[in-house]
Amino acid sequence: ARDGPQAIGHLVGYTSAASPTRLPVTSAILRSMYVVPGHRRQGAAELLVRAFIQWAREKGCVEAHVDSYALNEAAQRLYERHGFVVRSTARSLSLASPQACGGSA
Repeated sequence: ARDGPQAIGHLVGYTSAASPTRLPVTSAILRSMYVVPGHRRQGAAELLVRAFIQWAREKGCVEAHVDSYALNEAAQRLYERHGFVVRSTARSLSLASPQACGGSA
C-alpha cells in the first residue's frame, strides 16, 4: 500500500496447490500483513485484504486462509468483515515453562 510515493504497508501471500492430506483445493494463504503505525485505521489494511482476495480469485484459488493471534482483535474484526471464519484453533507451548514435556511445577 502506498500514500503517494511512500510505502505504508505490505501483504505477503502465496498459493498452495491442492493436497489430499492438507488442503483438498487450491488455496491462497495470507501469510503476513503490516501497515505503518501512523497510517493504521485509515483503510490501508482493508485495501490490502481486498487486493489479496481479488488476486487469489485471479489465480484460480477456491479458498483463502489467514492465521492471526486471538488477542489481535482489530485483525480478527478485519478478517471477519471480509468473510473469513474460524475453522480451527492452534495451541502453543512455552518450552521455558517447567510444565513443558511433563516436568513438575
